[in-house]
Amino acid sequence: MRRTSYDKAYFDSIFYRPRPNSPRNRNRLELILSNKQTGKLLEIGPAKGEFLQLAAPHFEVWGLEISSYAVSRLPASLRARALVGDVEKFALPNPPFEVIAAFNLLEHLHNPFPAIQKIFEALAPTGIFVGSVPCNGGLAGTVHSALTDLFDKTHVSNAKIGKWQEDFQQAGFQEVNLFGEVMLGPNRSRYIFDRVWRHIAFNMMFICRKSALAAEDRQVTDPSSGGSNQTAEPG
Repeated sequence: MRRTSYDKAYFDSIFYRPRPNSPRNRNRLELILSNKQTGKLLEIGPAKGEFLQLAAPHFEVWGLEISSYAVSRLPASLRARALVGDVEKFALPNPPFEVIAAFNLLEHLHNPFPAIQKIFEALAPTGIFVGSVPCNGGLAGTVHSALTDLFDKTHVSNAKIGKWQEDFQQAGFQEVNLFGEVMLGPNRSRYIFDRVWRHIAFNMMFICRKSALAAEDRQVTDPSSGGSNQTAEPG
């Protein structure tokens, strides 16, 4: 079944099977916690709130979700701070945020750059923008994206790596770190920090900082390899 809109069928299909405490969501949370440990976190496109449930003990979590059905399926504890709205049309709720997350979200936007600018403006001075997009660079990512796009017609902005990097920098982010994500199953993934990620990753991960870190602090923790520190590739 092809997914063309964000209705019940979209979120209840066999292609949508995330779990709050999945290894993939734990990787995402540990990635954020290696950079920020507290404050306000906004996830754009939280769907049914699987990641927000995991992040809630650490952050004051907020959500902006285009699907009213998905918001209706959020746990009651999260629903009060989850708004229904299109990030391309709506102002982000209750800024500033220490963290804004958008995991595999930007490829769904017809014009991602104004949304990236909006995200930059909604961050606190030391805030970070964390997320992922399809890795349209190497063979693995290109094939994976093509297969995904075949079934999900809501993917409308599958830019190349360099274009995403340019958009982040032009929006004003002082530091852009890129690395790869390889999927090992529907709810399991591994981060790749070596430059080979451009050729083998399914998704491009990013950490964009509103203000640059000192050189000695430019490391992120790779939760998918036992928590070792890695230096992400600068944009």
